[in-house]
Amino acid sequence: MKRALVFSGGGARGAYELGVWKALNELNIHFDIVTGTSVGALNGAMFAIGNYDLAEKLWLNLEPNQVIKTEEKDPKIVYAKFLKEAATGGANTEPLENLLKLAVDENAVRNSKIKYGLATCTFPILKPQFLTIDNIPKGQLIDYLVASATAYPTFRPKTIGESKFIDGGFYDNLPINMAIDMGADEIIAVNLQAIGIYRKVKTSNIDIETIMPSRELGSFLMFDKNLVKINSQIGYQDTMKFFEQMDGEYFSFYKDEIINNGKEFAVNFRKLIAKIFDVKANWLVIDFAKMFSSKRVFKKFKSMHQRGYSNSISKLIQGIDACGKTFEMDGLKIYHLQEFNQIIIEKVNLIKENNYDFLKHADVTFDPLDLERFARTDKKLLAIYILRKIELFEEGKVSGLEIYSLFSLYSNVALSALYLRVVLKCNKNQNCFPGGIQYNG
Repeated sequence: MKRALVFSGGGARGAYELGVWKALNELNIHFDIVTGTSVGALNGAMFAIGNYDLAEKLWLNLEPNQVIKTEEKDPKIVYAKFLKEAATGGANTEPLENLLKLAVDENAVRNSKIKYGLATCTFPILKPQFLTIDNIPKGQLIDYLVASATAYPTFRPKTIGESKFIDGGFYDNLPINMAIDMGADEIIAVNLQAIGIYRKVKTSNIDIETIMPSRELGSFLMFDKNLVKINSQIGYQDTMKFFEQMDGEYFSFYKDEIINNGKEFAVNFRKLIAKIFDVKANWLVIDFAKMFSSKRVFKKFKSMHQRGYSNSISKLIQGIDACGKTFEMDGLKIYHLQEFNQIIIEKVNLIKENNYDFLKHADVTFDPLDLERFARTDKKLLAIYILRKIELFEEGKVSGLEIYSLFSLYSNVALSALYLRVVLKCNKNQNCFPGGIQYNG
């Protein structure tokens, strides 16, 4: 059995692959082959060498002038310069080439037990070039690494001998088939979901698992140190969750934290959904997902079931993610479930204290235009308003149709309110507003 690691292209997003690498090291997962396109080719070469510390140092200290000729350090200004260069023939790759000469030891790649390969394209005729380290002439690895990462027209084509080359993403941004051709029968692919061509896998007889970002990573041209740290941490946490060493989807929890401590929450969450929408529990996956207008939300909901979560737990995680985003929880922190819930409750209590002028209207009909205004400006406050409506529904004072309408209009915020309601019910069966809302005006 030969296991391959495949890195996709994605420019500055490549810091995510650094985080994946860190997690794979901790999980003691070994590889026989590594292939990559563009920034994936650069990360792949360093992976073949096996020097994670060097790769981390390179990424965390990356300056814009190491990628493009510029004196500017503001990533936004450099981003604008990239766009300007693209309109005038492309940026010079010399700074990137100098960086790679310091970071990549060609002899170490050639002598590595991990077989290495990269993808690039000829220019202007886009003919793919899949080159293993044995096919690359000695002394030219850096040239071909630059060629693979030459994101035309942002960068001008790379000349090697009499030929010109550009980014391998113009033909195959995730070179899984190359890894198969190199003998892999088990593959872990890292897909940065960047612009590029993605080829259909040539065979179904290969075990392929794909790790993808749980959130947006930013522009492939945004070389920002803070974003590098964030994306690297996201890559690390996503990989640990992929291999079930952490819980959660968007937000991260310690291993088995949700499974072991979220059962009561999950059961109550599912029951409340069933009560609001008046459907049989075993149809909730379809009906609950259809309610959302966002296809992305539906796909994410579906993917959690494909990853093996139970029905109730998958819905709970959907609620956790919605609530955490609404109340602006730290997306890079690793939580205990009780800690996560307590922080949100504290945020809710503070908002309640400061916004009774608004929340007192939860017991009556509220002007839809004002509600829409709050939906645009203060989702936290809207979530608490919907939470009160759910409590009134449970008391028989509000119809299910009104709650359903709120979910249809403000799906993720309403889902946040639903999760809040369950947290409060499981916390000594408290209401957010015991006895209703008393207004002292």
